[in-house]
Amino acid sequence: SLSKDEVEGSLGEEHVVAYIEESKCPILANLISDDEAVRAESFTVLDANGDGNVTFQEFEKFLETIERERLDYFRECFLMQGHVYAGFGMEPDAKRSGMAKFTTDWLRLDQGYWEDLVYYAKNNHPLLLLFYEDEMHPFSSLERRYEFVGAFITTFGGAGLLLAIEGVNDLSYMEIYALEFLAITLPTAIYRQIAFLLFAQPCLMVDESTVTAAQERRLKLLEFVAGDFGRALAILWTVAFLIVGIIAWYDWSQERDHENSQAWTWFRGVMQVYWLWFAITLSIPFNPFRRLSACLSSLQYPIKKMTLGLFVIQFGQWYQERKFAHGLMKASIKECGIDGFWVPIPDEKKVKKAEP
Repeated sequence: SLSKDEVEGSLGEEHVVAYIEESKCPILANLISDDEAVRAESFTVLDANGDGNVTFQEFEKFLETIERERLDYFRECFLMQGHVYAGFGMEPDAKRSGMAKFTTDWLRLDQGYWEDLVYYAKNNHPLLLLFYEDEMHPFSSLERRYEFVGAFITTFGGAGLLLAIEGVNDLSYMEIYALEFLAITLPTAIYRQIAFLLFAQPCLMVDESTVTAAQERRLKLLEFVAGDFGRALAILWTVAFLIVGIIAWYDWSQERDHENSQAWTWFRGVMQVYWLWFAITLSIPFNPFRRLSACLSSLQYPIKKMTLGLFVIQFGQWYQERKFAHGLMKASIKECGIDGFWVPIPDEKKVKKAEP
């Protein structure tokens, strides 16, 4: 173990200072601060039992805590930034069966495609998110319910508008389907994107292992205030679409004898939102056709500009992120060796042949 004086005495050594600066950990960085009170506070964090000495076990536990916070931060970044390649199903000894085996053996898709698709659906699908979210998902349990109810009521209001328009116009089936998309599906998608920005608060995301306790408290306060603001706006949006839907449906029911189609229109709109999510996901981020995705990638920038950055579309995103991740793995192995690196590296010829 090391006493406080011994720790401060070692801080003058060049390799110790280099290690602290390289770690970018504020707790360790404060040990070389000119302020004695700051140094004392950091030592208190390392000295878990408060006996005035830092043992090897205490320092090891401190590093494990930092490591866990870093991993949690990376998981949160993955969910917050809309990444799709999570690396599931890549274990060499993993037993593959069912759809995972079917997608690789019969559809000839890359290993891990099905597992990542399932994980992505559980954390992003408007219905599945309510039951299967990751513990590091940026939405709290209450916020998930806000998002689900808001999206559900948005479809209700959109269905009411559709019925009102349909009541004064003789529309064809294709026109009705197009109006369903504009009045139900599109507003629901916009609401879900706005709800994500309000509830997840990506601008306040920070690596907790790189901030002090005081900074962390201030960030928690900002998250609390922003969360309340987001929930208030979600309630206003939901109430507005609920009122619109009730008024539109009431007016329509006064002119129609068969009111059963009201529920059917709403149900059809909800199902369209649910199945269209899978259609878009399989067509854009999980598009299995690499060359087609490369051709369509030129549309990403104009779509982002036209939607003011609200919708960022990356065709073939899963393959792009997979290629990038494997590139990092190869570079790490080249630099540090393969010892302890369990992720299988793809065949070099196969990767080059598959590149667009």
